[in-house]
This record gives sequence, structure tokens and C-alpha cells, in this order.
Amino acid sequence: MASENQSSAPEPDNKAMAELKSVENAPASSDAVVDNELNAPLIFMIGAIASLIIAIVIVLLYALYQRELDRELERKVVAQQPQALTSVQAAQEVQLYTYGWLDREAGIVSIPIDRAMALTIKELNREPETPIELDTITEPDITTESETTAKPVGEDPGDGGS
Repeated sequence: MASENQSSAPEPDNKAMAELKSVENAPASSDAVVDNELNAPLIFMIGAIASLIIAIVIVLLYALYQRELDRELERKVVAQQPQALTSVQAAQEVQLYTYGWLDREAGIVSIPIDRAMALTIKELNREPETPIELDTITEPDITTESETTAKPVGEDPGDGGS
């Protein structure tokens, strides 16, 4: 039985082996030309395009970094007002929008800015108490000393008028 198992194993086909050896030893035909040389222009083109893409990515990342840096600077430094400025502005707003005494002894008060502007407009729009008459207005004397002693045109200033 053991001999039967060994004999039942498939034997290599002599015809298939012969064909395989003939294909290996056959000269290369023109259809199966193998080019073992490097394609330098193609490699250069791929390298140049890859370098360009990398450069563009670097520039874009740098621009993104700068934009975020500017935002953080704005948020942390520029947008925050100093405490002294905030307190001064609050005191000024109180003075602008409330009633109060500036000098109690002299009777000087402060009034809200809106009320002061309304009173000023009302005062400027009212009729004058005594109308100005046009006949009483005289023209000012605008002659100067040099005009009173001026000589007529054509006279020599050096001859003293004689």
C-alpha cells in the first residue's frame, strides 16, 4: 500500500517541462522588449512637481500661522483695555451724563451733556432782545498810516514831494 501511495502521486509532465525550458532559453522577441534605462526627464518632472507642491504647502502653513498669531495678539493685547483707562472713561461718563456740583461755593453745577446741548440750541434759536438797526452800523475806518501818506503813482519816492 505504501508503494501504491508513492506511485499514485502525479509525475511531472515531460511535455510541460520541455515547453517551460524552451521559453526560458528562447531569444527575446521584439514584442517583449524590456527597457532597463531610467527615464531622467520623467523623474525630474516628478521631483519638480513634488518640490513645488511642498513649497506651496509650506507657504500656506506659514500664512495660516501668521493669521492665527495676529488673532491671538489682537485678542490678548490690543482688545484688552488697561484698568487705568477703563476707570478714567467711567469717571468721564459719570461727569457727562449726571447732574452734580462742580463748585458749590461759586454755584457752578454740571448738567448732562444732552441737556446742555438742548439748552444751547434753544438759546441760539430765540429772537434777540434788542434788534440791531442797520443805520447804526458804521463801517470801520480801515485806512492805515501808509495809505494816508502814499504818493500818487508816477512820483519818485526819493524826491520828497517837490
